[in-house]
Order: sequence, then C-alpha cells, then structure tokens
Amino acid sequence: MKTLLLSFLLCVVSISAFAFSTRYYPNAVTAPAGSTTTYCVGATNVTYNANITMCPFTSSVIGVGNDVTEEWYFNGSLIYTNTTTPFSTAGYTATLPAGSFSMPTVGTFSGATGLRVRLVSSTAPVGGCAASPLTGPSTTIIVGALPSAIAGLSTVCTGSTITLTNTTTGGAWSSSATGIASVGAATGIVTGVTAGVATITYATSASCFVTKAVTVNTTPLGGTITGTAALCEGATTTLANATATPGGAWTSSTPAVGTVGVSGIVAGIASGTTTISYTVTTACGTSIATRVVTVNTSPAAIIPAAPRVCIGSSTALTSPPGGGTWASASTATASIVAATGIVTGNAVGTVAISYSNGCGTAVGALLTVDPLPNAITGPGNLCGAGNTITLSNTTVGGTWSTASTNIAAATISSTEGLITGFTTGTATVTYTSVYGCRITRVITVDPTPGPIGGTKRHCVGTTTTMTNALPGGVWSSSTPMVATIDPATGVVTGLIGGTTTISYTNACATLTAIDTVVATPPSFVGRDSVCLGDTLVLASSATGGTWTSSTTSVATVLSSSGVVSGLSLGTSTITYTIPPGCARTKQIRVIGLPPAITGTAQVCPGRTTVLSNASAGGTWSSVDPGIATVGATSGVVTGVAASTGTIVYTDSRGCRASTVVTVNPLPEPIIGENRLCATVGDTLYSPTPGGLWSSLTPTIATIGATNGALTTVSGGTAVIRYTLTATGCYISKQITVNPAPAPLVTFNFNTATFFAPEGYASYQWYDSLQGLITGAITRTTAAKYDGYYYVVVVDSLGCVGRSANIPYYLTMVGVSGFSAEQFRIFPNPANNVLYIQSPVAVKAVITDMAGRAEVEQENAREIDITNLVPGLHTISLYDDKGNRLTVQKIVKQ
Repeated sequence: MKTLLLSFLLCVVSISAFAFSTRYYPNAVTAPAGSTTTYCVGATNVTYNANITMCPFTSSVIGVGNDVTEEWYFNGSLIYTNTTTPFSTAGYTATLPAGSFSMPTVGTFSGATGLRVRLVSSTAPVGGCAASPLTGPSTTIIVGALPSAIAGLSTVCTGSTITLTNTTTGGAWSSSATGIASVGAATGIVTGVTAGVATITYATSASCFVTKAVTVNTTPLGGTITGTAALCEGATTTLANATATPGGAWTSSTPAVGTVGVSGIVAGIASGTTTISYTVTTACGTSIATRVVTVNTSPAAIIPAAPRVCIGSSTALTSPPGGGTWASASTATASIVAATGIVTGNAVGTVAISYSNGCGTAVGALLTVDPLPNAITGPGNLCGAGNTITLSNTTVGGTWSTASTNIAAATISSTEGLITGFTTGTATVTYTSVYGCRITRVITVDPTPGPIGGTKRHCVGTTTTMTNALPGGVWSSSTPMVATIDPATGVVTGLIGGTTTISYTNACATLTAIDTVVATPPSFVGRDSVCLGDTLVLASSATGGTWTSSTTSVATVLSSSGVVSGLSLGTSTITYTIPPGCARTKQIRVIGLPPAITGTAQVCPGRTTVLSNASAGGTWSSVDPGIATVGATSGVVTGVAASTGTIVYTDSRGCRASTVVTVNPLPEPIIGENRLCATVGDTLYSPTPGGLWSSLTPTIATIGATNGALTTVSGGTAVIRYTLTATGCYISKQITVNPAPAPLVTFNFNTATFFAPEGYASYQWYDSLQGLITGAITRTTAAKYDGYYYVVVVDSLGCVGRSANIPYYLTMVGVSGFSAEQFRIFPNPANNVLYIQSPVAVKAVITDMAGRAEVEQENAREIDITNLVPGLHTISLYDDKGNRLTVQKIVKQ
C-alpha cells in the first residue's frame, strides 16, 4: 500500500463554547514533495491516506451541520467520495480505499491530471480558517503498460527444457514453484524438475506482469532389470526393476523359450535364450530395459567320448546345450577352463572330466594325456645348398617332417632323419610319436657370406663397425699399424692415416674390403677471441670441410667460410670437420664491447655535442661524415646536415661501440623587416612551427616569445633568435633599428615662440589645451594659450620622435589685475601640507605635468598633499569668477 501524507496546519480560534457551538473545518492540504507512484494499467489496488488537521471556530447558530466531504479525483475525473463529520480539533485520516477505481490508460499523470483530494465543508469557515473548498496537492501517478502475452509451449518433461518468450522487452522471468519448474530470469528457459503445475511470470515492474501455467510431465526411466538370468526347463525365476518408473509392462521376445508375467516372474519353457523387456510409456516418451535369460536343459554326453591330449597341448570338449561349468578330477594330470571346456595336458596319465550346467551333470569322459617324444639331437646348421646332416631321436616309432620358412630350405627323410639343404634359410624339423605328440628343432641353412657392410672411411682415433649378414665369421686387418679390428665384433680402430684390408671368414668363404683411415685436420689460423657483435675469420689448410659452433648463443660460424660472429659474452668451441667427420677444434672467446657511449646524441647543424666512453685509449670515427663529424680523440661531434648518422668508438682491443646521432634541422629563415625605427613594431614569422622567439639585444628590441611581435626600444642592431622547443636548433636575424629622433626644443620669451632643431623631414606641434595645433608643421610655433608645448618630428629615415626635453608650460597671467608676486605658496618643496597667502579668496587646482587634475579645493588656505606622487606638479589659483590668478610649479617630496 502506498501512503500519501497530506499535512494540515491547525488553526486555533479561542472562543467560549458556553453560548456558541464549536465548528471544525479543514484548514490546509499539503503533500510530500516529488511524491510519485507507479502502477500498471488496470490496477485496482490503489489506496491512499490523507492526514487531516482541523481549524476550530465558533458559530452562533446551534445545530448547523459540520460535515466535510472528501472528493477524490484522478486525471480530472471524480473517482470516490466520502463524508465525514469531525468533532474535535484533532486531525483525521481521509482514505481512498482499494478497488475504488482501476488505472484506465498508460501514461504519467501529475498536476491537474494526478491523484488529488478535494475537501468540501457543509458551511463556510470564519476567522482565519482556509477558504472552501480546499484541494490537496497532486500526487504523480505513472501508469505502465502490461507486457504482451507469453508465447511458448505449456508442457515440459522432467529434466528437459522449453523456451518462453515475450515481445515486451526489459522484463524478468520467475516461477511460482521452482521445485516443479525453474526458469531463467533473463532467458525464459523453463526446466522441468518434478511432475506438477507451476505458474511462470514475466514482469516488467512490480505491478505489470503476465503469467502462464506450465505442466511438468514425468520422463520415463527404463531402469535396470535385476534377478537370476538362468533357469532350467520347467523352473521359474523372478526379475525386478526397482530403478524404473512404476507402471511398466513385462514382455518376452521368445515365449517358446521362456514366458514372463506382470510381476516379472519368468517361466522356463524350452532350452534357449529369450530377451525379457520392461517397457514404461508416459506423455514424455517410452523407455525400455532388457535382459537376456537362458533356459537350460540337462547336459548331454561329453564330446568326444574318449578324448586324448599331449603334455603341453590343448583340446576343446563340448556338451550341448552349453552354458555350464567344466571340471577336471586331477588338475595335476590335466587342467580345464571352467567356462570354455578347453583342456590342457599336464602329466602322462588319465583323468575324468565332468560338465555341469545347473540342471544336471555329465560325467564319465576319461581324458588320456600322452607323453612328448624325447629331444632331437644332431647339428643345427648346414653350410650351403646340397649339403646334408643327420638328426636322431631315442623315442622309437615316430616320423620326421620339415616346415621351411624360406620356401624349401631343407628336406628330411621321414624315417631316417637325413636333412638335405636347398636354399639359404631355416627349416623347422618335427618328430611325431605314435601318439601324435611332437617335438621340433630349427635347422639353419647358412649362405656364402655376402659383402662386408659398415663405414669404410673414418678418422684417426675413432672406431667404426664392419658388418656381414652372415653371423659367426671372424674379422681381421691386413695392416694393424693403420687400423686394428676386433675379430668377433668387427669394431675397427683407426691408428694412423692410411689404408688396410679388412677380411671376414666363415666356414663357407672369406670376403674382403678396404678401410681408409683419415688423419685429423691441422690446426687452423685465426685469433682466439672476437668482439661482441663483430666477426672473425678462421681458416684451415684442409679443404672440403664444414665449420660449426658448439654454443650458437655465444658465437655462430658460417659453415663454408669460417666467419665467426660474436653474439654474447662467453666461450664457444669452433669445429672444422672434413669427411668422414675428422675434426679440429678451437676455443673462441667472445669479449665484451666498450661501455655504451654517453652524452647528448642530438645536435644542430654547425653546433657541437660531446660524446664520451668510460674505456680510455680508444678512437672515434664517423660512419656518415656528411651528416656529422667527430674528433678522433676528443669525441666532439659537429653537426653537418640534418639526418641521422652513426658515431663509432673503437677501444684498444679493437671492439667497438656505436650510437646514432641525430642532426636536427634548423628552422626556415625568419621572415620580417630588416630595418625599423625605434619604438616601431613588426611581427616576425617562421615557416617552421614549434619554436619560441627571443631577443639577444633586449635594450634595442624585444619580442613576444610565442607570437613574434617585435617592439623596438632604441637605435642599434637587434639580434632576434627563433629556437625550436623540441630540438633547441635556432636561426637568428639581425635588424637595424634607427633611433627615434628626440629634438631639444627652445623658447624665445621675447617673441613667445618655440623652436625645434633644423634638418627633420616634417614637424607637428602640440599643446596641452587643444592637442594637435592645426597648421603648426614647421620647426617653429607661437605660444597662444596657457599650457605645455611639444613637437613631434619625422627624420629622413621615416622615424618618428617627440621632443626630448620636458615640454614647456606657458602661463598667461595678469587678466585679473593682480600680479603674480601677490600670491605666495609655501613651503616648496613640501611634504604633507601647502599653505597659500592671497589678497582674495581663491580656488586651488593641482595638476600633474600632463595637465591632469589631482586636487581641487575652494577657499584654499591649507591643502593636504600627502597622497600626491613625489615629483613635479603644477598649482593654479582662480578667483570667484574663474579667472586664473597665478600658476606655479611645486615639488612633492
């Protein structure tokens, strides 16, 4: 429930209730500032309270009605009324009950269209109470739209999902029963949990929402069938499925073998197998669990009836219908696999074998285990085709046979044991006793030895292994001082450079091969150190070899040229190898570079910078002298042309350090006048941006640092510099400044005429009264008024200047009939006070030397000059008609 608090001021009127009736009238209606409430269109749960305070007054009319009617309005329409009769000064609460009206349309309602209460009294108030009717301030109501209808399926299976959607964006999904169905707040994906019905809500606000009922159906579970899966004909077994969904049905795939009832009881009908199924079907589908059940009969006679087996051999016994278990009366004589009936002879003798399948036992099969023949004796090898050997066996009555692995390597007489070799390979000779038991032996027909294999070129001090496809021969070396060979293994050891004949001999033949022993390459030429980042050339008098480095992270070497490059500090072994791998090595040390070059690596053309290196005794050089040069011993770099160049420092070991020096460009030439008059300005410009202006001769000319505004000060040669802030490179410009003329003016008191010096191109006179004197353009002018006079001249160079001496001040007195001597002004110079003696009352006016008034005082006798600027001033005295009586100069200390 939302509450609108409308506060009223209590107006109290103190009257006697003895002879008058007391009336109560609402006095004020207010609402909290910014009161705003949100609903959804069609909402009927709108309820508000207004707290009313009263204003009492007395009435001489007894029994007059005292009712207050509450009229509630929304969007300008009356939605609810209620009449109340207040009987005390205490406030009461006017209530708009829920269900009075429903929110009609979407929108924002405030002011005249908002929710407000109007209080109407049955009579008009008196004495200080509020006027009737009284309307409370409006409360803003925001009415939102309902979301659109929820789209999507209304059913889902347990463990599965469906997706609900709504075309109204910005809402959130929720479920009334998450134990039945859950829903993603942002996705609308509903997941079935348990069977039942859940209400899914899509809400855009607390008041605006739509719902949809979703039914969750059970997904069937087939489960797992348990129980005994084998039985005999005429017997029963009970199957169960505790993990399946209840309500399923039992069926048999082969009722002629076994049937099944509704409770899972299987009855064996005939020997064989049948598949028992448990099927569950719901609205969410069908699930089936199966199990194969075997129906057995009593076992038949064991086949074969009188089995035989040799020691170490196996045979398979059978007894229909199968599925039972086999056993041997004596495992020491014969062992049998219980499930398969495969029996293996262990010792000579007889043993009873039995078979049981749960429905009966078959016995009486007597197994005989026969002995093996004795071992075959005689040679194991034949040398070459056409030769023979004779084998023998002490077990009498047997026969011989062969099985060749190389077509027909050898044959044997079935009764005599005589073997004849035909081709190289092996033959398996078998001797079979009268019981069919056999023993074998492999006979090898050796070939004539083939070519000698192995590497026949190797280095002094190394070994190589000679090989032959025919084993069993003996190795030898014709020249043991060149190379020796192990007679059994064929391992050759090189002793000195040269050749030797290697021989391989067996019973059939002797083969030979030439072995060459290559001497180690001689020591190669070259230093044993290289600078980091530099190269070194190594050389060997032995040709056709290849160069390698043991530690390529320290130094690399070009395989064909022997050029070594130092990559990091350390030592690497450089190897030169000639075929067949004879090598000579050398330790190469990569030594450090000089320390890094220090100093400013930027310079302007024509200027210098100093580079240095912490290692002493080295020399400097420039890779690009057209860009920058450097002193061989000083490290002083001089910029030549704008670009980048490399400066190299080579230490006493020949190792080098380098740095790139940037020669920054100069600014473009300065644009502006080359000759100016003093006190005349100009604006200089540089086409190269990013610089600052400065003057090297500020007593002659100054310049704005950023705008190039040049102001001349005095005559001379001004030097202006433009410096690029990024690089410090600058360019200068010389400007001739002609001094401004400063003529000395003289005055002829007899003729009251001012004179300027001759020789100027033009003249113009000024006075302090009228400024420019019209027509006064010669070197002389006559004084006509009181005041200061000065002249401005232009010289032959066009430079303008003003007279250098203090302008004359001319005083014209005597018009009042008084002489200047009758007026005394003292002390002069003065510090704080001036005193005036005058034959008449006077007005005093003090001005500065430019004629500007500073002090004015009527009936002046004493004048306070404390605040005057120290220096020369002028005081003028006037009578009551405004006539000037005298003018004098005073000095303020």
